[in-house]
Amino acid sequence: MTSHIRNTGIKKIIKFFEDKGYDFSDKSYIDLFAREGDWQTNTLAKKVNFTHAIEVNLDFKNSLIKNLPINSKITICDSIKHVEDVAGKYDIIVLDNPMGCFGDNNQYCEHFEIFEKVFQIMNSKSLIIFNVKTIPFNFKNNKVWQEKRNAFYNVNDSSSLSIPFLKKFYENKIKLKNKQILFDILVERLQEENLYQMAFLIKDCKNENN
Repeated sequence: MTSHIRNTGIKKIIKFFEDKGYDFSDKSYIDLFAREGDWQTNTLAKKVNFTHAIEVNLDFKNSLIKNLPINSKITICDSIKHVEDVAGKYDIIVLDNPMGCFGDNNQYCEHFEIFEKVFQIMNSKSLIIFNVKTIPFNFKNNKVWQEKRNAFYNVNDSSSLSIPFLKKFYENKIKLKNKQILFDILVERLQEENLYQMAFLIKDCKNENN
């Protein structure tokens, strides 16, 4: 699948926020699952002032160097385990994580183990972009994924979650962190069925002047 198809979602998100007056050009951006940086990482990196790409696989480092602007920072590590140690504060945070369970021992699942950590590396106002899956693939045969997904969403059966449910779920999570949602959008990712990107521009509730 071409990068054009894979980048359709992020381009829609960029346009939506630009139309709202959001200026990407002076922003710092971190991608916590950057892979080779040739899809949406590259697209966003061209729009911002600074990019920090984190990738667990050392084999992708040379591709990241090739695909990202020269002033980008590249860190090879397990972002879920080490993000608080290697990251600073960022205006844009992207979670383009694998679906299903992953890691050396399948210890991670979707963005579930890292979502809470996002709030520790955001600025007083940040744009958070992440993947959600409404209907998982091969879900019936993957008991570990079922258990982790059901527990995260606090439901008995997460095999088919509606977009309104997901939107409300994440709105509540964000508000529980004492954050205000300024704008949000959900777009379809065309490379995979039932895969969407959610994007929330949020700020600290106490920061009323920005």
